[in-house]
Amino acid sequence: MSRNGFSLLIVPRDNKSRGVREFRLSGTALVMGAAAGLLAAVLMVAMAATYGSSVVDQVTFLKLQRENEILRVELTRMNESVIALRSQMDIIAERDDILRHAAELAPLSQEIRRAGVGGTYRDFDREILLLASRSGRMVKDTQTLINQLHREAALELESLLEIESRIAESEAFFRGFPSIWPIERTKYRGVHISSPYGWRTHPVTGKPNDFHEGNDIVAPRNTPVRATADGRIDRCQDDLSKGSTFSLGNYVKIDHGNGYITFYGHLDHLHPRVRRGASVKRGDIIGYVGNTGRTTGYHLHYEIHYNREDVNPYHHYYDDRMAEILERGR
Repeated sequence: MSRNGFSLLIVPRDNKSRGVREFRLSGTALVMGAAAGLLAAVLMVAMAATYGSSVVDQVTFLKLQRENEILRVELTRMNESVIALRSQMDIIAERDDILRHAAELAPLSQEIRRAGVGGTYRDFDREILLLASRSGRMVKDTQTLINQLHREAALELESLLEIESRIAESEAFFRGFPSIWPIERTKYRGVHISSPYGWRTHPVTGKPNDFHEGNDIVAPRNTPVRATADGRIDRCQDDLSKGSTFSLGNYVKIDHGNGYITFYGHLDHLHPRVRRGASVKRGDIIGYVGNTGRTTGYHLHYEIHYNREDVNPYHHYYDDRMAEILERGR
């Protein structure tokens, strides 16, 4: 064995010298071999650590991806619910307009109803917008719509309280406010307006540019006609044989005591309760459809006057308009 070297002997188990083998290694080669082995071990440990970290990261990523998908689904559902609530608020606004009109309050403009839309981003909004663009924008849109609905709900509550106050102050006014069809459209077939309020060619005389002060409502003969509000019979005509040439034929005029007067013309005959000075309630039968007076067929001529000025009856058919709104809201 040399001074700077080493020998590696491999001896067989039977101790026979013929089988002994010797491998000579220098000191430098041995050190290099040990260093190479150590380096390989370090590399293997590093690779194992890197692989393990990669597996952990991938599992974490998949978990976060799954959670994000669940949140996106829930956010979509929330957004759809808010949109549905938006539609319901629009229906509430329509009903509010009807009630404000009935209470003779000015309707709320769209500018007032949509007041405060928009605004600046709050601190966490910037973080929201850093999310995936689709989710981030959906969060922002939903948040904006929710804030707007809160403002509108507060406004509608204030409006309803104002209406309630007006109704409490003017209960008698509302009892005498014409607010229903004089003929129940849902109960009798074929009921419709044949000649609306406004300019027309007169169906009997043929006169052009004739202003029609009411609604002609077609219905079968003897269809019941009802008072559209509480009031007192001011005048009535039920016997054309007495020489009346009034164009409305048999008619009833009701004074509602609050500036409103209603006329019901071309009646076949009147209900026994109808006589001058008698009181009637909204919905009471006052007569029956006919074609007396100047007419071309069976129908009711219905007029509304307020403070001695004729008004369009269509704006007072609240039972019909409310039914339409309720149907849209189902």
